[in-house]
Amino acid sequence: GAIRTTVYDNVIRVDNVQHCLMALLKLRQLPAFQPGAAPHVAQVTPAIPLAMTAPSSATASELQHFRVMHKAVDIEPLLAEIDADSSLWEYNTSRQDRITVQRETHSIYLRSAAKPFPPGVTSSNDVHASRPTQLAAHFPSVLAWAEQFAAAQQGELGRATLVRLAPRGRVYRHIDHGEYYRVRDRYHLVLRSPAGSLLCAGDEWVRMQPGECWWFNNKIPHEAYNASDDCRIHLIFDLQR
Repeated sequence: GAIRTTVYDNVIRVDNVQHCLMALLKLRQLPAFQPGAAPHVAQVTPAIPLAMTAPSSATASELQHFRVMHKAVDIEPLLAEIDADSSLWEYNTSRQDRITVQRETHSIYLRSAAKPFPPGVTSSNDVHASRPTQLAAHFPSVLAWAEQFAAAQQGELGRATLVRLAPRGRVYRHIDHGEYYRVRDRYHLVLRSPAGSLLCAGDEWVRMQPGECWWFNNKIPHEAYNASDDCRIHLIFDLQR
């Protein structure tokens, strides 16, 4: 009578029940669902805009909220480090546990907000200073690439996180609020994405490919979807220029 939240989370939301009931009421009016009609089984797919199915390069020059920074980063050394320490995906689950829109992700923090927070500041979203984490030493090639990218852009590297999105998982629509984000640019380096990484900002969708590094506008509503049956891995980091 309802759709579970994800393939690995059996929680059933009240609105999922209501949506199913409303859909069934509409389907009952169709000739194919009248008594005696032959059964029909349809392939169910997520409601993805048509633009998401096109290669990112097809409309890259027309995009306002996305920009390709690099098209062919050598990601093999970075993936080797990540695969060598795959157990670290479970080291810190605070992001998926506390941030609802990130509940279908796993994260490895490489650089995070410096603690203790300044007096009067209660949210890490308002903390400008960042520092390497205890796990950063496990990923020297990953951090070295981010630092080299920052230097080439004449920017200061802020926070950096490896993020793994579950098969068929979503990062739900949200905005990155706070003083930290207000003065920094957000970048994604695609490390592993068998079906291409679907990312939306505003009303624009792109499909990013492994080895590509993109800037995008995280100060407007944005979301992501993993269209494959394997995990999607990105290096997500910020620069202040």
